[in-house]
Amino acid sequence: MKVKEIVREANTMKVLNVDDKQVVLGDPKNPNVTTVVKKDPNKPGMIKRDPSGKLKMSTQPGQPQKVDDGIKPGEDIEIDQQ
Repeated sequence: MKVKEIVREANTMKVLNVDDKQVVLGDPKNPNVTTVVKKDPNKPGMIKRDPSGKLKMSTQPGQPQKVDDGIKPGEDIEIDQQ
């Protein structure tokens, strides 16, 4: 399932797994739904911390495609639905 399809249903996701190449996210309302955000600047998806320390994710075109370091399993990520 793609992030665009998931954001219609949920506005937050849970970090399930993190490694050097990707971050795996899961829908807390439906544990069978997962998506992968590649840590590749050429792939869509950006996850960064806002000034308050909350993780935010955006798949908007034209934004820098970067996944912050220090993301841990169990953290919540707010999805930008613009």
